[in-house]
Amino acid sequence: TTVQSHSSVPAVYNHLIANFPQFDMGIPDQFRVDVWLQDFRKDLKAGTVPAFSILWITDDHTGGPPTPEAQQADNDLAVGRIIDYISHSKVWSSSAIFLEEDDAQNGVDHVDGHRSPGYVVSPYAVQGGHTDHTYYTQINMTRTIEQILGLPPMNQFDLVASPMRTSFVKGTPPAD
Repeated sequence: TTVQSHSSVPAVYNHLIANFPQFDMGIPDQFRVDVWLQDFRKDLKAGTVPAFSILWITDDHTGGPPTPEAQQADNDLAVGRIIDYISHSKVWSSSAIFLEEDDAQNGVDHVDGHRSPGYVVSPYAVQGGHTDHTYYTQINMTRTIEQILGLPPMNQFDLVASPMRTSFVKGTPPAD
């Protein structure tokens, strides 16, 4: 079957990867990465990698075939592949990858039922050391991305949100 992205906002529609699948847990995340990778390689070659991209991989929801464990593995491998491709590309030195899980699903923990993993992968991310226990929300992540890109806040919520400064090194990141 043909997969077609869509948006009701014309300005957004013009920037979509046309054949990237919409939310459908019957489509493996490996396929999603393969579609993204074609576009990423094309942009790398042309020197037109966007400053900001959103990539939606959905199999961490574990609601489709074949089993929840297989979907989690598919999702984890997809995340690893994306990070591997970006971190071994010429854009890595100026990259920051922000990962958010949709929600806690059915796995609430002893601290807060709304808690969900969030990750930052970047040469500028703090490596090693202590675990940062700063309370961040999705809005803090949005504010951080806005500041990295030099964008103004979209609304009052991200205007007052603190950027995730403790997640990043000051100055130039250490060499590998």
